[in-house]
Amino acid sequence: MIQHTVFSDKGRSSWRPLFFLLLLISAVANARTTRVTLLHFSDYHSHALPFYSEGREAQGGIARAIGYLRAEKRKGALVFSGGDTINKGSPAWSDKYRCAEWLWFNGVIDAMALGNHDPDYGFDDLEKCLGGIRYPVLSANTNGFMPSHVFVVDGIRIGVFAVAGEGYDQIVASVVIPKAGAAVEAEALRRWLRGEVSAFKVPKLVFVESHATVPRTRSGKLDKRAYAKTVVGVPNG
Repeated sequence: MIQHTVFSDKGRSSWRPLFFLLLLISAVANARTTRVTLLHFSDYHSHALPFYSEGREAQGGIARAIGYLRAEKRKGALVFSGGDTINKGSPAWSDKYRCAEWLWFNGVIDAMALGNHDPDYGFDDLEKCLGGIRYPVLSANTNGFMPSHVFVVDGIRIGVFAVAGEGYDQIVASVVIPKAGAAVEAEALRRWLRGEVSAFKVPKLVFVESHATVPRTRSGKLDKRAYAKTVVGVPNG
């Protein structure tokens, strides 16, 4: 779904929410009215092909969406994505084309929030995806990502930021700590996960840490909160 929002500002400052956005709009006081149009979409989940929806065939689809967004962009709209653009396993488009659409969004969207499904295929794939785009991917509490960005439209400053929700680290990652002196091979770990863990419980990212360096509680157990801050920057762990 694409959300369409229009702001009219007559020389006063205001705070307005829009999904993952917190907007600060300010302008020099004057008599003119400045119109700013914001478009926002999220949870695309690789549904590139049109599909049956709300009693009608051939609804949605990436070509139709980009066509609409590009036309609005030419009129001066700011376009934002809330993330979750891919979805490992289903639909099949995601496994075949991964983040192909990220490149198609160049020149169309102005900023994207990092969604919990965007690292579905691991860090290597994520880095390749990020390397091909010209718009910022934002996440204020995830290490390695820009926290915010400011856009200026006809003298109006619009600040946006994205925040990973509570439990984000538990959704996308897990950690394996071998016993002292033991080693973990990636392929052996994959085979074990496929054979022993239900598909919906398999973490999207697995970190292998040294037994000696992980943060621990006073009782000697893994300190999940401290480790989450170290790995993905999520303050609540």
